Amino acid sequence: MTKVYLVRHAQSESNLARTFTGSLDIGLTDTGREQARRLAAHLRDVPIDAIVSSDLSRVVATVTPTAEEKGLAIRRDPAFREIFGGNFEGHTYEDIGKVYPEELRVWLDDIDRGACPGGESVEDLKARVLPAFFRLVKEYDGKTLLLATHATPVRALLSLATGRTMQELRWVPNASTSVLIADGDTLRAEVIGDTSYLGEMTTTFAKGI
Repeated sequence: MTKVYLVRHAQSESNLARTFTGSLDIGLTDTGREQARRLAAHLRDVPIDAIVSSDLSRVVATVTPTAEEKGLAIRRDPAFREIFGGNFEGHTYEDIGKVYPEELRVWLDDIDRGACPGGESVEDLKARVLPAFFRLVKEYDGKTLLLATHATPVRALLSLATGRTMQELRWVPNASTSVLIADGDTLRAEVIGDTSYLGEMTTTFAKGI
């Protein structure tokens, strides 16, 4: 059995601008940096054996205060990057809807079938993230792991852990923590999207995204 603290990165500059970030390497806002500090304080007394992160800087920066607090290295793994958004990347949702109205409708209303023109589909993302996740939990069997990643990988893992479709779930907030228990090939969620430690610094996707 492996216990996984699953963290979504803190608020990024593109979250604030309401642009589709995908695989672009975008930094944190001042709010995001404070969220990262509060996350570290929240996890101060939680025994963690290893920290694995997407290699994109907004995720690494989110768990850097925690890594420094615990004296742990951050293992960066590109398998846990956000979905490659192709032609969506760097554009606002409003502008995407003007050029790709049907593709955006599916992304918003039926994300399990979602696909980014010129990029990855949600099924592509699952084929990348889920095997990497189960390799990790096998490697850290019997230990506690902190895995920091992005909104779509988190939603995909929570879908598997709850037996619900991704569309039935909501995007978790920035710098939130979900707790998963992996036992062999089974996965269950003990906590989903905890932000109790963020207080007034809690940030989410804008309404309708």
